[in-house]
Amino acid sequence: MDKRQLMNYPLPGNVIANYRLDDVIEITSHWCDYKATHTIHSKPYVLRVMEKRYSSSANFMHRFRRESKISARLQHPNIYSLVSAGKFGEYYYLVQEYKQIKKLENIINPDNRMPADNVIELGLQLADALIYAHKNKVLHRNISPKNVVIDTDGSALLSDFGLSALLDQPQSGDTLDKSFDLQNVLYQAPELTESPPEASERSDIYSLCAVLYFAAAGESAFNKVQDKLLGVFRELDSLVPNIPDKLVEVIHKGLEQDKANRYKNAVKLKSAFTRIK
Repeated sequence: MDKRQLMNYPLPGNVIANYRLDDVIEITSHWCDYKATHTIHSKPYVLRVMEKRYSSSANFMHRFRRESKISARLQHPNIYSLVSAGKFGEYYYLVQEYKQIKKLENIINPDNRMPADNVIELGLQLADALIYAHKNKVLHRNISPKNVVIDTDGSALLSDFGLSALLDQPQSGDTLDKSFDLQNVLYQAPELTESPPEASERSDIYSLCAVLYFAAAGESAFNKVQDKLLGVFRELDSLVPNIPDKLVEVIHKGLEQDKANRYKNAVKLKSAFTRIK
């Protein structure tokens, strides 16, 4: 790792609020994730430290506080939830339990597709996470292969509610943070790119089914962003021979351009997966 990437972050070995920073896990344009150890009870955690230059940004601080508030409300087996959050010196931070996980985007590719039975199980687990989140009036708004992670037991976890919006304040979140990877657009519901955006449970269902398509096919449903904007996706069974027709039907229904034609809610989506399991 280029040490210049750590110029705006504390170096490993430093202690932040009783957490000793051991190793860097990942650096993004906004934060650095560390494997950390609690200095009192020696338990490992993941510490997400926000780049210090953002601490003076009111917009970014709004996102940080929102993620902390929302994540603290969500405690579910299929959600990578927050343990605590705070500020230490110049740095704001989030704390999560340390888990041996891999991002879905780093597991799946055209040469390593997920078998149909596993895709169904993935759909069941993530639908269950959405049922819980939506019941607690939380929309994710940013589901993609980047924030679906798989642990060592094979369980799927939905992470990073940083772009979430509360159901009772559907326009409160950012519609598209331009500092984020444009590939995220390939997994966003079309109504989220409109002005004003129309976030709903059905927009999360679209994104979830786009991720399931990716898991089954090893690639996005869309060749390019232009195809995505037009709502023209490749038929899943044209890329994956012998995939069960019923699974294709469920995923295609979730990817309908018109949200009225998608599953009404995550309960309906989970029921569809249960019927074909």
